[in-house]
Amino acid sequence: MKKFLVLFSFVIVFIGYFTLNLSDDIVSLKYDNYRQLQKDEIISKGWLPNILPNTITNIKVNNNLDLNTSWGSFHLPKDSFDVFVGKLEKKAEYYKYKNWAFFVDDKNNTVKYFLNIPIKP
Repeated sequence: MKKFLVLFSFVIVFIGYFTLNLSDDIVSLKYDNYRQLQKDEIISKGWLPNILPNTITNIKVNNNLDLNTSWGSFHLPKDSFDVFVGKLEKKAEYYKYKNWAFFVDDKNNTVKYFLNIPIKP
């Protein structure tokens, strides 16, 4: 009986490990500027929203293709900051655009974003 329990535990761990690894289809990319991400058609793929100003830099993009989620960050120059934020809907702790959430750090001019991540309204 003890052998069976050990074998059963091993099988469960083995199945769980491969199930988690097979569903871990994450693509991570970095771009210095907007022009570079345009070449990869990141916005047309839906990995970033189409409202981003072409002045963003230091762009980090992460996508889980299985879960249809995206997250990352970018730097936004001060002169583009107010125009960009003006396109967003202000919530208590973040800004919203469709199913995108933006966390804005106006001291450092950086923005963190999330697509399809459940956030309380």
